Amino acid sequence: MPCLRPCLTVVLLLVGTFLHPSAPTLAQTELDDRMYDIARELWCPLCSGVRLDACELQACVQMRAEIRQLLAEGRDAEWIVAYFEGEYGPQVHGQPPLRGFQSLAWLVPAVAVVGLGIGAGLRTRRAVRQRRSAVVPRIRSQSLPKA
Repeated sequence: MPCLRPCLTVVLLLVGTFLHPSAPTLAQTELDDRMYDIARELWCPLCSGVRLDACELQACVQMRAEIRQLLAEGRDAEWIVAYFEGEYGPQVHGQPPLRGFQSLAWLVPAVAVVGLGIGAGLRTRRAVRQRRSAVVPRIRSQSLPKA
């Protein structure tokens, strides 16, 4: 029976670890992971440019707790995002919606980038042509023997 005491100690440690209230269970960590996935999609309504999962304001801590509670109640991610959009407005998405006048916030930068790219390409093409036309006559005049 000399092995009984160490084995009993190991068993008691394992049982104590699983029964300890601060030890997170698999369901709790999975719930936290899902909560942070949703919080990464949302932005702090009080700060500008800070995601909800990274903001340390008390309001954001409460919002994350609310997300966790809604997940525990069985709500899905789409419902939770829609709920927070209804509570705080579309700015919780961190990006303008793709409808109405706000769609210009997406359209104008895209058109500007394409326009600048086309303009730079045309300017480069013209510069290359001008350089070629200046080099070709000089080469011809140097290569022809004088009679």
